[in-house]
Amino acid sequence: MDAGPDATAAAPGLAALIHAARSGDAQTLHTLADMATTMMAGGGDMARLAAVMRPLIEASALPRTLQRHDRASESLLLAILAELGKLEVH
Repeated sequence: MDAGPDATAAAPGLAALIHAARSGDAQTLHTLADMATTMMAGGGDMARLAAVMRPLIEASALPRTLQRHDRASESLLLAILAELGKLEVH
């Protein structure tokens, strides 16, 4: 039984990776690129999430991207954004 992405478990780790990539960590950026490639190959919600990795890293066009996600992946994206907000404050 696949319940979809668990935002509470995945968001903090993904946000930390995205934050590090935003800060110029080249190795983390490479890791996220590899993750996105794998997610795209999986199709469905994972592919849609992979498609917003770059906008998440660049902090651009985020509200528009939420329109194309189901409730579970939208919840994950919102949780990632909330975690990124916490990291950006510190």
